Amino acid sequence: MAFTKRQRLPQLAVCLLVVSGLAPAQGSSPGPDSAPSLPSVTFTQAFPRATPAYLSLRIDSAGHAAYESRREEGEPSQPELGEPYRIEFVISQATARRVFALAETLNYFQGDWDFKKHRIADTGRKTLLYSDSSRSHQTTYNWSENSALQELTEIFQGISNTQEAAHELNRLRRYDRLGLNHQLERMEDMAKNGWLRELQVIAPLLEKLVNDREIMHIARQRAQRLLQLAASPAPAKLH
Repeated sequence: MAFTKRQRLPQLAVCLLVVSGLAPAQGSSPGPDSAPSLPSVTFTQAFPRATPAYLSLRIDSAGHAAYESRREEGEPSQPELGEPYRIEFVISQATARRVFALAETLNYFQGDWDFKKHRIADTGRKTLLYSDSSRSHQTTYNWSENSALQELTEIFQGISNTQEAAHELNRLRRYDRLGLNHQLERMEDMAKNGWLRELQVIAPLLEKLVNDREIMHIARQRAQRLLQLAASPAPAKLH
């Protein structure tokens, strides 16, 4: 499913209703191992006015991940989706195993777990897709009471949070070094609340900040604390 360079959010929502859960667009950077025999789980979320407004994260059973996101640009009354941010990386085996264990618990997404007992706040239209050489199943939801679905959603959103935070760090390092301290402080707060996952993926960037004597000392200290957290074997929290 390919998206145009700039696309109105209502158009995107229609597309996601049709092919919700598909991997990143054709013509983009290749996703995780594309061998049809390698199982994969893909999470997509469309949430206008959020940052990002659209995201897709595909993880295969070997831990290869492909991430894509788009942010809103233009006038608030007529927002458009900007250029896609895409990156590939490898997650920890522990997280990869947990993702597929939860997918199995959820019968590989053959079911409807969307909360429908009464009207609740919109938290974005989410889709989980499981695919391997012989089957493909997906489920779409806003929010769910199911604990396994909640945990899986938190894993994918946490990895997205880490990638978006790193994307912003790279931008600030290039254009606004004085803003790095605030961003790193925000990341520390997110880590305290368990909202960042797979910090080890961005360890090389954190190392660069720690060793960059052209940025504020306090910012380097924050980067060092996050780097230490990234080296921990489990998704611990800052205290």
